[in-house]
Amino acid sequence: MLDLGVFTIPLLSAGAVFLVAIMSGNDVAVDQVRVLSNLDGESHSELVLTRQLMDELRRIQESASVDLTGIDVGGSGIDKSVTAVTDYFNLSTLVNNVRNIAGLTTHYVTSEITPDDGGIRFTVRIFSNNEEDPVTLITLKGKSDDLRPMFHDAAIQILTTLSPYLVALHYYREELADNDFGFPKTREMLGKQITESARMKSYLAYDLLGGTYRIKAERDTKLLDPQKAEALDSAENYLKAALIQAPDFFQSNLNLALVYADKQQYDLADRYFAKAVGLDPNNSLARQRWAELLAEQGRDKDAIFQYVAAVELAPHNAQLRDRLAELYLKMKRVDAARSQWQAALAIDPLHQAFADRLGTLGATAK
Repeated sequence: MLDLGVFTIPLLSAGAVFLVAIMSGNDVAVDQVRVLSNLDGESHSELVLTRQLMDELRRIQESASVDLTGIDVGGSGIDKSVTAVTDYFNLSTLVNNVRNIAGLTTHYVTSEITPDDGGIRFTVRIFSNNEEDPVTLITLKGKSDDLRPMFHDAAIQILTTLSPYLVALHYYREELADNDFGFPKTREMLGKQITESARMKSYLAYDLLGGTYRIKAERDTKLLDPQKAEALDSAENYLKAALIQAPDFFQSNLNLALVYADKQQYDLADRYFAKAVGLDPNNSLARQRWAELLAEQGRDKDAIFQYVAAVELAPHNAQLRDRLAELYLKMKRVDAARSQWQAALAIDPLHQAFADRLGTLGATAK
């Protein structure tokens, strides 16, 4: 799996070009912010300002990175990280020229700060290595004593130009935290990603769109039953579209399994849970949600199998052990139930219910 949304930011020198890896490994050269007129204070040096801009880019990436775990874009997998490397040999020009010759740098970002009517103006230009592409111009005004809002807006607009999908993930987390189940900003960015990217590379956007409708159906308590059904239908359609382009994309298989579970179409849910687990056997969430669905259907043996896998993947999750213990007890496997409740109580000694359940079994709580 290629690591989409990862920033690799070598700090090459005082006159550095910062290299930012976005989405499918394409590299963006971000030149140092230029100050065309003196600003008061050492905190407004060109290097410090550049770092502040990169910090905002990094914050947005980190906001999105939670939802990037396990994303497959067709290559090999690596863990996401943000790395800053200092090159003490001032090789920035050489490195950048080599990358340019090799065609590895696809976009170039230059920027400058100038005074503007008692404040400052920040101008950003984004160039593509394709001469036919237009130059993107971003202009923002800010206050010299509070630059972060301006740099945050600049980072959002830069990343919107380079990767609307990454910004959509950032907005998705914000709107989910705010219980804004309409996801207006997320869907706007995804629409931009779909219309501006190659159609055969739209499955990530389709998957996230499907996910927004699934979450809306599951969590929006204001929805009436017909509205919930409509949201689940929309989720199903987008997720199927994603799987047409990327049949082995784990996240879409899992999302579609959850949609079918919500629709109580259990055979289809089982099929996509099995596909998701086959693609990523070590995903605890997939195991847990499949186990819940199986238990709901009274398929206790199958549910136990998935809960055992989930517990092995998340051994410190006391609630998972509690659910597994209940199923063991239902199957009259008292010793197995006792073992799980003892482990759960060791994890959470103040959880009285675990001690009470052990007491019911005639066990001595440790």
